[in-house]
Amino acid sequence: MCWRLARQLAGEHGLAVTLWIDDVASLARIAPSLDPDQDDQPHRGVRIRRWTQPLPADATPADVVIDGLGGGLPESYAAAMAEAPHPPVWIGGWGDITLRRAATLADNWVPGPTADLARLLAGKQQFLANRRAAGRNEAVTEWPLTRDVIIADTDREARELAEKHIMISYRKEYAGGWRHPFIDASIATDLDALMQNRFLIGGPDQVVRALRPFVTEYGMTHLICRVFFPGMPHRHIMRELELIAKEVRPAFA
Repeated sequence: MCWRLARQLAGEHGLAVTLWIDDVASLARIAPSLDPDQDDQPHRGVRIRRWTQPLPADATPADVVIDGLGGGLPESYAAAMAEAPHPPVWIGGWGDITLRRAATLADNWVPGPTADLARLLAGKQQFLANRRAAGRNEAVTEWPLTRDVIIADTDREARELAEKHIMISYRKEYAGGWRHPFIDASIATDLDALMQNRFLIGGPDQVVRALRPFVTEYGMTHLICRVFFPGMPHRHIMRELELIAKEVRPAFA
């Protein structure tokens, strides 16, 4: 099974694959040209290495590691994997359990688009308190944030699009019986109330003004934009991306 997977990854996907195996002689029975006495050899595009204890000093962690038969990885190798550089892990959510999970397991917390600035600041403090309680005192330098965004060439056009596309969901779901902890029926039908310190809706200048407090007060370093809403024309979504890239992002460079 492991041999077949290794060949497929190397042959069909062009990946550099190393197969560690403790019994090279057994593999040689189904791969006759393999030399069972060699500890390190290429075969059919796969690097075959003998699994010894301890592993050779050059056995550094790969980008992807598969424990083929569930036998467990050597402790030294697993420890090296944990210490290797990796993309940041972000965990979202708002509940107490989720905030603790993000604080203990992730590099950061990524809040969703429905909370206003005051709730964001409170959630950030709770996340940081949970990190301290877990003994994680290193500084957090990245603060991702998700926001609902409707940007157009003019404030009027953006507002018309918001009334037509974003408000249909909030009126139907949030004001229609869903007991959301942050958005209740009293504001779910009022675009101005929903926008305040929450949505980014308007022309480029208005979006920059609305976004700035999230940068200066919350510390946002990454903005995840939710720009598609039911019925939104694809051509306008492409225009939104252009306006964000050319008009909004440079204001925060």
